[in-house]
Amino acid sequence: GIGDNNGWGWSAVVLYYVTALLAGALVWQSGRSQPQSVARQDRRFFAGLALLFLGLGLARQTGALRWLTNLGRAVAWEQGWYTHRTLPQQQIIAGIYYSAIVLLLILVWLNRRTLWRHGLLLLGVVLLLGYLGVRAVSLHSIDYMLTYRRIGGIPWGSAIELGSLLFIGTMLLLLYTVQRWKGRLLLKKV
Repeated sequence: GIGDNNGWGWSAVVLYYVTALLAGALVWQSGRSQPQSVARQDRRFFAGLALLFLGLGLARQTGALRWLTNLGRAVAWEQGWYTHRTLPQQQIIAGIYYSAIVLLLILVWLNRRTLWRHGLLLLGVVLLLGYLGVRAVSLHSIDYMLTYRRIGGIPWGSAIELGSLLFIGTMLLLLYTVQRWKGRLLLKKV
């Protein structure tokens, strides 16, 4: 996937799918351990996450981000601004940055009643999506940093992506564990 057909790239693919499975498990678990109104809201939330991460896993596996980057490059060549692409790329990156902030604010508003459960998870998802958007723009100085600079032997780009996925997966696993625990307490009271 995405031009990094190596252990880091395939680890990301696996983590996307595992994250989708964890979110799917929470869809199933939500109805068993919570009041109906909360369960319905949580099921929608986790189903959306499961679909998002399934899609991101497929995109990562098939190299869709590389295709999108190449499409942007072809458009820049065709329209004659490829040699002066730095400013448009910087503007797109700024747009992604502000879009991520707006997306986070919208998601916080939409999930304001469950923010104590979903807040850190939402932050992790928005940061991951922002990173993927910036990576797709492919500004050479950023590409260089993400590919050739390393943290403990891991390229920065892989560390950011894998770290985000591990954080999100851990949050989902904690939510799943808490819901199972709450479900068992409810069953014992009955």
